[in-house]
Amino acid sequence: MQRALVTGATGFIGSHLCEALVRNGVETHCLVRPTSDTGLLSDLGATLVQGDVTQPDQLEEAVADVDVVFHLAGSMAALSRADMMKVNEEGVGLVAAACAKRETPPTMILLSSVAASGPVKRNAVRVESDPTAPVSNYGHSKLAGEQAAAKWADRVPLTIIRPGVVFGPRDRSTLPIFKAIAMWGVHPVVGLGRTRLALVHVEDLVDLLLKTVCGGERLAATEGDATQPGQGIYFASHDRALSYSELGTLIARAMNRRLLPIPLIPPVTWSAAAVSQLWGQVRRHPDPFNIDKIREAVQPAWVVSNEKAKQHLRWQPRASLEEQLHDSVRWYEANRWIKIRRLLRKSRSERRAIRDVKR
Repeated sequence: MQRALVTGATGFIGSHLCEALVRNGVETHCLVRPTSDTGLLSDLGATLVQGDVTQPDQLEEAVADVDVVFHLAGSMAALSRADMMKVNEEGVGLVAAACAKRETPPTMILLSSVAASGPVKRNAVRVESDPTAPVSNYGHSKLAGEQAAAKWADRVPLTIIRPGVVFGPRDRSTLPIFKAIAMWGVHPVVGLGRTRLALVHVEDLVDLLLKTVCGGERLAATEGDATQPGQGIYFASHDRALSYSELGTLIARAMNRRLLPIPLIPPVTWSAAAVSQLWGQVRRHPDPFNIDKIREAVQPAWVVSNEKAKQHLRWQPRASLEEQLHDSVRWYEANRWIKIRRLLRKSRSERRAIRDVKR
């Protein structure tokens, strides 16, 4: 891989991917909108290409002369289902179509989501070959995007990655969880907080994205090919799944804070999400806390297997979840994204030292 194009490069995952590409000596091109904050990408020395994934003429120029296209651009919240589909379905199809017009099409790595595959029962684990069953508008849009790209698999070498909840430095989607614990030591949970989650650190996800370029399995060229279900698809998750309550506990430990879980009964949660969504409609700015997200939050589990990625690509999470969450806390604090109120629980040794001083 000598040249790569990254869509969604100004986002959380995209910025980390661009850092890794530049670090590995890859000529990195980034599709960016005129209003995007491109400071980090400019500092990296990446080539900025103005364009939008919903504009076909701009995409054809953007994919010219690149070996790989990492399609990360997507919409997690929108004012309407149609708006979400325009980016997550139509945009993906347009990128794949632009790649297909090349005489020698580039490899396309598509970042999707476990939401496209759907939840599982509490103690079950989903694998790539399982039938899909999304429950949210977001999940349906991501699955539609996969299908839109798959129409071009006879021309474009295509691999799909479905990550769980992605976290790490610069992530704003999980930041509210860290903030609530840092400031007040509280962790609101739907019901008893038993929903089990697949999580993946952003550096581990980037590592998998890069590994799929050379060694990744590709989607079948046509639906009639004698291939196994799930071919060309990889889940990205840590070995260990956590309940939402356990996630809060580990974050609190990383901050050395006491934690107060706050159970929210479903009717209250649905009502709050409806109000938040309505306020987003009034402001014409979609709020990430909305009814669609509650549809996902009330499911029993979002647990997936990472065995396929391990076996095919020798991929492995680099550290324990405790270590990775601790590193995230330190980054947030060092960069002033959170301020941990020092109402800390002192360790036994600290309490003993204080008593000795008083004597």
